[in-house]
Amino acid sequence: MLKKNRKMLEFAGSMFLSAVLFLIIYKFIPIVYSTNDDRMIAELVSGQFTGTPESYGIQMTFCFTWFLSKLYEITRALNWYGIVLIAVQMFSFGAILYRIQSFSEKWPGKLVLMIMAIGAFVGIWLKVYVQLTYTTTAAFMGMAAIFWYATSETDWKNILMVGILANIAFCIRPNIFYMLIPATGLVYLWKLIGKKDLKKLTIGAPFMILAVTAVLFVINAAAYSKEGWKEFRDFFDVRTNVYDYYDLLPYEEYPELYEPYGISEEEFNMMRVYDYTVLGDLPKEFFPEYLEAVKELEKEQGITFVTKSVDAVKTFVKDVLGNAYGIENALLFVAAVILLILLIWKKNYPLAIYLAVQSAAMCVLWLYFTYWGRAIERIQMTMSLIFLAVILHVLFEMRDMHLYREEETGKISGNGMAALALGCGALILIAAGKFGHFRTDNIAKTYWYNDVQTIKEYCANDPDRLYYMDIATMTELYGKCTIKNTEPDYINYISLGDWTAYCPHYEEKLKNHGVENVAESITDDNTYVIMLHNYQLKCMKEYLNVEEEWVETIFGANETAYAVYQFH
Repeated sequence: MLKKNRKMLEFAGSMFLSAVLFLIIYKFIPIVYSTNDDRMIAELVSGQFTGTPESYGIQMTFCFTWFLSKLYEITRALNWYGIVLIAVQMFSFGAILYRIQSFSEKWPGKLVLMIMAIGAFVGIWLKVYVQLTYTTTAAFMGMAAIFWYATSETDWKNILMVGILANIAFCIRPNIFYMLIPATGLVYLWKLIGKKDLKKLTIGAPFMILAVTAVLFVINAAAYSKEGWKEFRDFFDVRTNVYDYYDLLPYEEYPELYEPYGISEEEFNMMRVYDYTVLGDLPKEFFPEYLEAVKELEKEQGITFVTKSVDAVKTFVKDVLGNAYGIENALLFVAAVILLILLIWKKNYPLAIYLAVQSAAMCVLWLYFTYWGRAIERIQMTMSLIFLAVILHVLFEMRDMHLYREEETGKISGNGMAALALGCGALILIAAGKFGHFRTDNIAKTYWYNDVQTIKEYCANDPDRLYYMDIATMTELYGKCTIKNTEPDYINYISLGDWTAYCPHYEEKLKNHGVENVAESITDDNTYVIMLHNYQLKCMKEYLNVEEEWVETIFGANETAYAVYQFH
């Protein structure tokens, strides 16, 4: 009974410590969104976009955004999107702290492990908290799921915890969940082969978790199969492939890709800057047929899977040598090499093979993203978190190798104590430096990110007007994450072609403002366009053959001037 209560107290204490850590961070470091996608999802589910909270958030699964919309229906005075993302991260870190402190039976050891865990988090992964994205939130939960699964005994409570962490990660960002599968699959094989744990529960546990994932997948697929949403998802997927993976080839070099669809160079320029909703007559078949045409063009030019793979390997090696994947990933690969040498030295060949295979799997995953040109910052952060879970698992398995314990007594040796003290001190110093860095960085960013609220308040002053924004302007507006929602309940602006374009929400909003054709509505008396960059203005004038009137200026931070135009 005492042991059971002790575990409950340790779990509660870990969650409490995680919450206290966040409150300290929140007190001193303003939290901002790291992408404009998060702001836009929040606008959809909160009701700012259409006027009522919406269950379809597009980028997340239906179950998660349905849950968020219900919270907004209760009250829109709170920023539920940011609150929930922070809450699941707090829960994940509490779970990590609980598992880490359980590695030691005595309180001094637990305390040292907790200090090191907090120091490592603040020193290396603080960005996950203070520059918030739904992608890295899912990655942090996924890391916690892998770590808990790898370092815990197979029983129903642990399976439940892993299932909760993994499936919330899936609900937030399915693509991140899929990235977790290689590392988790190798942990599963380690349990079966390396640990020879062949209990029925051990064998069946991942499949039970995946069964829940399958149900969530089916619910999401069913929700987005409804009229209007299926057509949009088909368009969304192919549009994403074009812009994110293949890009639009230059018009002057490849006119044959565009002219059959009646796309002029002026129309191409509008597509190139993402403002494609102005092209009311853009054929829906263009994007899928363009993809096929580009693939055929690559074949004609001798560009094959093999040649692209070779280029990806060259780029990967160059990026590794140039530390293009960030200090976190570099440190983890160095740690993996050191641990591999130690394992071979101690003749622990099974664990050495496991670490080598996990490291190779990480390299393959890196090659995949390099192949597609998507080794971007949030992917780098996700990869570092997955690899961290693997490294921690290996350290957990090495606990009985007497590297830092006296073989006779099992107590920590003098060298072990010195190493722990040195590690704690180094992590505390790094953490203090990173805390100061992100405090300064985020305070500077909040001025820029507050421009979102400035623009929303400006537009809300004239609710009968409709404001368009070009995508280059939209991408600058990330937003600040606050607990209390201080923004207008409804925003009377809309983009000219972001990832919401053509979805039922987008069409509904245009209809509510009496817009049947975006291009024609731009010259309406009560319609305005907000722009930050001159190139988009040039493209629009050339395509629509209109003249602009600079009617007003919205002044943001750092002397940023957002021009408000009327077109005639």
